Amino acid sequence: MAIGGGILFGALGTWLTPPWLLGVGAAAGLCVLALGYLVAVLSSRTAADFLKDALREGFLRPVLILAAILAAIALVSSPVVPVKDLFRSITRLPRAGSLDVHETIAPKAQEQQVSLDIRPAELKTLHIVSDKDVKISLMQYGIIKQAQQGSIEITAGEPYDWSKATSENNLFYGDSTDSSVMSIRNLSDDPAHLQFTGLVTEEFPAVQTVPQTAAALVGLVLLFLLFKAVAPKIAAVALATAREVTVQPLFQIVAVVGAFALLVVIYIPGNTFGEDVKMLKSSDVTLIKILSVIIALWAASESVSGELEGRTAMTVLSKPIGRRQFLIGKFVGIVLPVALLFLILGSVFLLTVSYKVVYDARESAKLEPNWIECYQAMITSVPVLVLAFFEAVVLSALSVALSTRLLALAGLIVCCSVYVLGHLVPMLVVSNATDPYGFINFTGQLFAAVLPVLDHFESEAAVATDTAIPLVYLAWAGAYCLLYSTVAMLVGLTLFEDRDLA
Repeated sequence: MAIGGGILFGALGTWLTPPWLLGVGAAAGLCVLALGYLVAVLSSRTAADFLKDALREGFLRPVLILAAILAAIALVSSPVVPVKDLFRSITRLPRAGSLDVHETIAPKAQEQQVSLDIRPAELKTLHIVSDKDVKISLMQYGIIKQAQQGSIEITAGEPYDWSKATSENNLFYGDSTDSSVMSIRNLSDDPAHLQFTGLVTEEFPAVQTVPQTAAALVGLVLLFLLFKAVAPKIAAVALATAREVTVQPLFQIVAVVGAFALLVVIYIPGNTFGEDVKMLKSSDVTLIKILSVIIALWAASESVSGELEGRTAMTVLSKPIGRRQFLIGKFVGIVLPVALLFLILGSVFLLTVSYKVVYDARESAKLEPNWIECYQAMITSVPVLVLAFFEAVVLSALSVALSTRLLALAGLIVCCSVYVLGHLVPMLVVSNATDPYGFINFTGQLFAAVLPVLDHFESEAAVATDTAIPLVYLAWAGAYCLLYSTVAMLVGLTLFEDRDLA
C-alpha cells in the first residue's frame, strides 16, 4: 500500500480511506442511476421527458454533482488507499452471513480435504459436530492453544467450538480461501457426517459503507422522482420554491462560508484535554444546524410571508392549485434546500472528521492511528447529522405555519424563541427542587405540550461519551419529527384556509 503524507496533511492513506469508501458508494449509485436512466430513455419517451425535466430542477442536479465530486475524490485518492484489500472485501460481501457446510467422510479412509471457502479473517465463530470420531488437520493453522500440532480431535457427539472473540489468532492462517482447507480422517468403521456451522463476517466491516451509500443515493433520487410523479402540483410549487432559495446569494454564501468554517475549525486549538475530535464533531454539527435553520427561517419568511404580503400568492392560487397544495409545496420547497445544504456541508464535515483523527494524533504526539479509527470517527458522525437534520425540518414546518399569519420579522423572532425554549423545556420540567410552588414545572409542562422538545435531537451526550447512536433511537426521533411537522402543517393549513389574500 502506497502511503503519501506530510506535516500538514498527515498520512493521506489513513484519513482518505473512509472518504474513499463513500466515494466508491456514490460512484456505484451513479452507475445504477445511469443504467436506470438509459433503460427509461430507451423504453418510453414519456419517461425520458419526465427524467430530463427532473434533472433540470434545482435539487436533483446538485445532488448528482455532489455524488460525482465524491466519486472523483475516491478516484484521485486511490493511489494512497489500500484499494486491493478493500475491493477484495467488497466482492466478498455476499459471502457474509451464516456458515453451514455438511461433509461425509469415508470410513477408515485416508485424509480427505474439505474447504470452507472462506478467508481466515472472515471467520468469526465455528461450531463442528460429528457423529463419529474424526481427526481434523489444519493445513495452515494460526491458533496454537486449541490445536496441538495443527490438529483437532473430535469425539462423536461432542461439539467443538471456536470463537474469534476468545482466541488470540485466527483458526486458519493466510490470506486466501485456500487457507481454510482442512484434512479430515475418519477413525471409525462407518461413514462420518460432519456439520460446520458458524458466522462469517467481512474482512473489513467498513466496506458495508459502499452498498449503504449507493442505496442511500438511489433511494433519495427515487423518492424525489416518486414525489414529483405522485403529487405534480405540490411538486411544482416545491421545486419553484427550492429553485428560488438555492439561486439566492444568501444560500450560496452560507454554503461557501460554512464549508470554509468547517475546514478552518480543524486547525483551531482548544483546551480539550485530548478530546479535539469530539469537540470538532459537536461544534461542526451545531454550525451546520444553525446555518440550515437560518436558511429555513429566511426562506419561510421570504417565500411564504413575503408572497402573502406582496399579493403574489394570488397569482399562484389563481391556477388549479389549492391552498393546501400551495402551503405543503412551500414546506417541501424549503426542506429541499435545507437537505441540500446538509448534504454539502455534511460531506465536508465527514471529510474533516476523518482527517482530524490523524491531525489530533500528531498534535498530541500519539501513536499514528490506522484508517479504521478514522472510519469509526467518521461513520459515528452520520447519525449526529441525521438528528440535526430532523431538528431543522421541525423548525422549517413551524416557520412555514407561522408565516401564514405573521410578518417576516415577527415570524423570525417567534421561531428563534421556539428554538431556545425547545432546548430549555427538559430543564423546566425537572426543576422541582428550586420551584416550591410548581410554577416553573407547570410552565415547562405547558411548553412541552405545545412546543417541540428539541432535546430529542441533541447528540452532545453521545459525542462526549463516544457512544454510537442506535438506529432505534434514530427511528423514534424521525417519527417525532414527522409527527410534529405534520401537526405544525395542520395548524398552518387551518390558519391559511380563512386568510383573506385580496
